[in-house]
Amino acid sequence: MAMLFTKFTRAVYRGLIYFINVYVRLPQLLSITAPLFSSSTNLNFKVTNPGSLLQRPDELVKRGKYVDDLFAVIPQCIQAIFPQVQYCHVYLDLGGLKDADRRPFPSGPVARELIGYRELKQNLKLAVDTEDPVFNILSVSVSPHTLFQLGVSYLPVFNSLRSSPLAVILFVNEHIEVDEAKGCSIQTFNEALSEKIGIMQSQYHSSTLSLLAELSSIDDNISLGQLTVVQHLKRETGADVGFLLSYTPSDDDFVIKALDGKVIPEKRFPSSSLPVLQSHLNLSQPILTSCTSELKSNLTLIAGQPLHPEHCVLAPIKQSNKLIGILILLSGAPRFTQEHLDMIEAGLSLCGSMLYKDMVVERERTLRQQTEKLHHVAKNIFTHLDDLTILLKEIMQEARYLCHAERCSVFLLEAEANELVAKVFDGDIASNEEVRMSASEGIAGQVVQTGKILNIKDAYSHPLFYRGVDETTGFRTKSILCFPIKDEKDKIIGAAQLCNKIGSPHFNSTDEVIAKALATYCCISIVNSIMYRDVLDAHNRVKLANELMVFHMLVPSQDVVELMKQKIIPLAEFGKELHLQDFKNSLPRYVPINTMPMAVMSMMTELEFCKNFKIKSQTLARFVLMVRKGYRDPPYHNWNHAFSVAHFAYLILRNIRCVAEGVLDELEALAFFVAALCHDIDHRGTSNSFQVASNSVLAALYSSEGSVMERHHFSQTLCILNTEGCNIFENVTRKEYEQLLDLIRDIILSTDIAHHLRIRGGLEAMAEEGFNKTNPEHKSLLLCLVMTSADLSDQTKPWTAAKRVSKMLYKEFFSQGDLEKALGRNPMEMMDRERASIPDLQIGFIDHIVLPAFRTLRTVFPTTGCLVTNIEENREHWVTIKTKTADRRDSLTSLEVFDFIDEEDERESSGEDIPSA
Repeated sequence: MAMLFTKFTRAVYRGLIYFINVYVRLPQLLSITAPLFSSSTNLNFKVTNPGSLLQRPDELVKRGKYVDDLFAVIPQCIQAIFPQVQYCHVYLDLGGLKDADRRPFPSGPVARELIGYRELKQNLKLAVDTEDPVFNILSVSVSPHTLFQLGVSYLPVFNSLRSSPLAVILFVNEHIEVDEAKGCSIQTFNEALSEKIGIMQSQYHSSTLSLLAELSSIDDNISLGQLTVVQHLKRETGADVGFLLSYTPSDDDFVIKALDGKVIPEKRFPSSSLPVLQSHLNLSQPILTSCTSELKSNLTLIAGQPLHPEHCVLAPIKQSNKLIGILILLSGAPRFTQEHLDMIEAGLSLCGSMLYKDMVVERERTLRQQTEKLHHVAKNIFTHLDDLTILLKEIMQEARYLCHAERCSVFLLEAEANELVAKVFDGDIASNEEVRMSASEGIAGQVVQTGKILNIKDAYSHPLFYRGVDETTGFRTKSILCFPIKDEKDKIIGAAQLCNKIGSPHFNSTDEVIAKALATYCCISIVNSIMYRDVLDAHNRVKLANELMVFHMLVPSQDVVELMKQKIIPLAEFGKELHLQDFKNSLPRYVPINTMPMAVMSMMTELEFCKNFKIKSQTLARFVLMVRKGYRDPPYHNWNHAFSVAHFAYLILRNIRCVAEGVLDELEALAFFVAALCHDIDHRGTSNSFQVASNSVLAALYSSEGSVMERHHFSQTLCILNTEGCNIFENVTRKEYEQLLDLIRDIILSTDIAHHLRIRGGLEAMAEEGFNKTNPEHKSLLLCLVMTSADLSDQTKPWTAAKRVSKMLYKEFFSQGDLEKALGRNPMEMMDRERASIPDLQIGFIDHIVLPAFRTLRTVFPTTGCLVTNIEENREHWVTIKTKTADRRDSLTSLEVFDFIDEEDERESSGEDIPSA
């Protein structure tokens, strides 16, 4: 009872495992067994009556002489038994090899069916010896009548003496059902096929089978394969000499790798150089022929020494009905017989597939090695991008190395001149001058014109070959491989030309593949080298321009000494009537221009920048003088404007006590003052829009980032700081230095009115909710606000000074308008001296830009309220001027308005004493 219960439990368990494997692990099973089923035999084979082969087993035995015939007949028999089957896989073992690790015997046009037989035998053994669930699905059995379903079924064929199958027929994704009738048919088929295989085994006598065994032990080596076949057949036939030539249809070449009983370096022969063999390319079976003088000449060329045989066997080696080689056996005596020819045919029919596989593996191995070489080449090439001439020389050396060429040249195309230029010729740098030739002549010209690779096997017979170079140099050009060099847009930029394949009469298809790959590396390296050269040239031009700028901006040492001799005095002493420490009445533009540098040093000293950041007086003096020299002399954006803006920054920091009250820290205060002083360095008197519209150099550098002039001003500030003896930040830490530069950049960029308008909403929101000194965003917004206010501070000055500055501003605007007209463009109204209404423009400017900014500043810092009052008073002056000039607008030019203003002011003057500038 216990035993029955155990059997029942096992049965249930196996059933459960069966269910799990079928419905859960079937995809895994198919993926595991996929390598066994890499190809299939199509059953669309015409046969008169396949069923007769089963009714009369002797028909199957008689049918066909070679293995290929079996591959055709077996599927017919299977279809007769199972009409629904469309595809099957046939595996044969004719050699009686029982070792699962030995190589099976490929043969015939469907030799691929044999690949995987070793794996099949291993799986059979695993299936019998183990209880792995995957193999349980197959329920493998060695019974000759058992077929299996579950997507993968197989039918083994045995004879009575063997424990492993002679053949295996596999069905994939077929639902196979075996009834009694089919079982009888299978039995008949088994017996007939076993008998047939036995007969074929006896036909292939032991020596042929030993040849197959030898080939099986060779590890994908075509040279040893050729040598093994030749040596074996020489022994069997008594031939004096023998060799085997592989044939590559793509190159139309014969290749020999073994000669005189040893492996030799590969030798290639164009089929045209062996006319007798060329005439036998369609040979279908071995033939015995006498050796004519022409054949002896061909054989002598192959052997490299005189040969005088009298009898010759030529035997084709085929794969899928295509010629892959020719076997040649030679004898001085008439010893070859028909039996020899049959044995040769039988042997080659079996080993042809193995030789073909070795050829394929050899080709793949060669390509892999060439790929590795290409990686090495790329590494070498891309280390020489700095010099195009050296790069081209390196390319040529690597090309000769890869393709085994004697000489090489590279030609670059100059499209405008329609010429090919060679700085590197035959691997050497041209000693004096470059070589030029027409881009429409010669072999290189033909390649450049067509864009196609040109493989010339006989240079002297080609109509485009020029012999003059050979006659001059004494070099003999035999073969040429010329290929185009194209960029990423498929545009030809040049051509490379290789001459004379070493060890071969000409270049082959493999060399063409390598050349195409090399051309890609050539293109990338040449284009990048040219680009690198252009960038380097541009860098050198910029460097030269900077040197010239610095040279012309250099401050004479005597000026620095003279400035340092002066005593730094408080700013108030520069003129009490200028009110330089007062928001409401300050007149910084009236400070004499020659004393402005000292006034800057005085402001920085009062703000304790020199003390806190250890700024040397000599460094400060040179820095201030360099900044002054960095400003050009347009009517408005000049050194006077820089000094006025810096002075307003000084008032903000001093009168509001920004550092003491914690509104700004010391680093932010220093950055604000320096940015105010440098914010318009090298201003050209034109706007950002003009720079972009005129495609200026500055626009090319900065337009992609926006704020063209502001970015240029910051760049010039860095140039001055990097000038020897001008770095006032030399004693700060690296972190502080980076922070200072970031702050100065952001503050200078904020002077772009477009930037101010973008953040105006944020400024007003900050003012309404109250400035929070611990909020980093508020800090950033505040710096932008005070910088914009400083830049607009001329509008806060008393009327006499404000109108004077406005006149300078419009002179500058109108100069830009004149430039735009000269370029054929229509300037904005404010830039057009013929259309501008200055009072209207000023009122609009104050209403939309100036007053909103200073009202926000007043909200944050109430002590600046007097500035808003000044602005509103100046606006009223402009309203009055507008009213008084309304009836004279047609008779007054734009700038004449200021003369009218002066006349009116003189008549209405209260006698206020304003010093002259």
